[in-house]
Amino acid sequence: MNMRAVTVTCPGGLEALVAAEMTGFGMRVDAQGRGAVTGEASLEACYRACLWSRCSNHVLLRIACWPGGGDADALYARLDQVDWQAWLRPGQRFAIAVSGRSDAIRNTQHAVFRAKDAVVDHFVSRALVRPQVDRERPDIQLQLHLDDRESAIYLNLSGAPLHERGYRVASVAAPIKENLAAALCLWTGLGEPGPVPSVVLDPLCGSGTLLIEAAWLLADVAPGLSREHWGFAGWKDHDAPLWQRLRDEALQRKAAGASRRLPRLVGFDADPKAVRAAQANAAAAGVASWIHVEKQPLAMLQRTGRLAVEDGVVLCNPPYGERLSEVDVAPFLYRCLGRRLRAVTPGWRAGVLAAQVEHLDEFRIAEHRQHRCHNGPLACFARVFPVPLEAEPRWPFFRLRDEAQVPEAGRHLANRLQKNWKQLRPWVEGDGIRAFRLYDADLPEFNVAVDLYGDRVHVQEYAAPSSVEPAKAAQRLEVALDTVAAMTGKPRKALALKVRARQKGTRQYDRRDSSNDLFEIEEYGARLLVNLTDYLDTGLFLDHRPVRQRLQSLCKDKHFLNLFCYTGSATVHAALGGAKSTTSVDLNPRYLAWAEANLALNGFSTEQHHLERADVAAALGKGGDQFDVIFMDAPTFSNSKRTPNVLDIQRDHLALVTGAMKHLARGGVLLFSNNYRRFRLDESLAQAYDVKDITAETIPVDFSRNTKIHQCWEIRHRG
Repeated sequence: MNMRAVTVTCPGGLEALVAAEMTGFGMRVDAQGRGAVTGEASLEACYRACLWSRCSNHVLLRIACWPGGGDADALYARLDQVDWQAWLRPGQRFAIAVSGRSDAIRNTQHAVFRAKDAVVDHFVSRALVRPQVDRERPDIQLQLHLDDRESAIYLNLSGAPLHERGYRVASVAAPIKENLAAALCLWTGLGEPGPVPSVVLDPLCGSGTLLIEAAWLLADVAPGLSREHWGFAGWKDHDAPLWQRLRDEALQRKAAGASRRLPRLVGFDADPKAVRAAQANAAAAGVASWIHVEKQPLAMLQRTGRLAVEDGVVLCNPPYGERLSEVDVAPFLYRCLGRRLRAVTPGWRAGVLAAQVEHLDEFRIAEHRQHRCHNGPLACFARVFPVPLEAEPRWPFFRLRDEAQVPEAGRHLANRLQKNWKQLRPWVEGDGIRAFRLYDADLPEFNVAVDLYGDRVHVQEYAAPSSVEPAKAAQRLEVALDTVAAMTGKPRKALALKVRARQKGTRQYDRRDSSNDLFEIEEYGARLLVNLTDYLDTGLFLDHRPVRQRLQSLCKDKHFLNLFCYTGSATVHAALGGAKSTTSVDLNPRYLAWAEANLALNGFSTEQHHLERADVAAALGKGGDQFDVIFMDAPTFSNSKRTPNVLDIQRDHLALVTGAMKHLARGGVLLFSNNYRRFRLDESLAQAYDVKDITAETIPVDFSRNTKIHQCWEIRHRG
């Protein structure tokens, strides 16, 4: 058997898989380098690699090699020594691609030109028909590799990259390369001897590449079987009978594979365009009858129907590959994915890709195998792990210390904290409340608010009236902090402290420092991100908890508009309530990014839940879509630098509400809210619309001592 020097290239990180493949095809593997496997192989092994390799890029048959790189003239001289008539016929079309680099040749295009000259001059100097350069459809594809240690010229037997299978007739943004998808299938154990899993699931399937590669692997379909053009087709030594025999063998294996018992291959995606692309690609790959794809966000992934099995495999390439904004959305999507996998696929095997290893750490699963790899030019990580059988631990309920060492001056405050907790505890534990107000300036001498967020404590000092001496106010604050720390069991430095003075403009949204300490809180099934340190407000208005719950119940199969959306907490509740679509409008890009992170944390994407950066007043003045439910919680006053308009809610609410009603569908409802204590609703609104004051219904238990925290109305069209 005539053995030839061969190099098989592949994405970085897949070398071991390619070496195993090539060994199986009959190649003697000598070395694995970065993105390449080298050795000796027969022509049959090379053909098998072209037809069957799932992880390679190119199969390169070495024509000549030489030590060092050399300059362009030295390159010409080396190639002029090659007997090109042994590789090309006179007049054939050829192309040369270049890879690697040489210190002596900085311009790779110049290297291509000199290599081309060497080939052409070989024929011209012998009075033979000149071969023609054709970059689009060459008969022969040559690959020049430059390296200061050893350079080489190859015949590219595969031609176009092997990952181009031919079934991708529709695509989405940043799709996974087919050979990396196949590698993830292999890393998770698909195709290994033993029981076949009942289900292969991709909960964020995009254009369906992972499911198609899994189907071909399990059904023994050669990935190169449908390709029409090969780099070896115009080669003088191409063995057409051998190639035909190998293709016939692959066709027989494909026919036999069609009768195998395959898993149910299931894909979901929130983007209808992605679903259509996956279905079209599955049809082009001949596996449409094996793959079920439907529109569904990650948030709605449930252990029902096809997924109610004990054994399965998850394959996933989540769509967040790069940092999108000041708030990095990707970690929260991965955190949601890990939580949904624990709930829906416990005990299954999972293989997941990520651009950053920190994103994979959001799964909080210690037992795993990890691979560094590349999706095209992008470095990424693949992690394979068993999905834990146990659910993610829940946060413990808050506990107030019964016996705490508090300063004598804080005894009254401690007693009030105990009293409030006794009243709130049945409600907190009964409704599963994780963030609530424990104390709100109940005692005149302790003018603070104390909020609990999980196991964290947030203290806000209200500005003391001018009648109280600054030194006395500071002393009282120190006593209050010592008392709260003792009663909650937290060190003083762990309390998040802010001074809540009357704000002008958008100062309540100004950044205070740069810790970016986002953590999540659960509320009626929603996971919401809060930050206790960086801004005056935390990202979650606790007093609007009943309003958000109300919106969740109102939005089933409805189109929802959230004006002055802030961090999108109301949008998350609307999405969890089954909204067909949501649109969230705010002028602050930081808070829109926060809203996107909140959506990702709950398994929703911006394909269905749109985020719009705009001035609300200007947006309402334009024509546009109609919505079934609108929520507008406007600030009291705003003079943002991003708009020339100054908002005064008392002065401007009539125009805002009237503008919102133009976007409200018949039979729909607008919830209008604000927290201006002296606010008065314009009487003309009650004359034009059905207006119902629901303030009393929207004040939560923990704010019952401060019923002026906000006002809220339901407004509907008449008739």
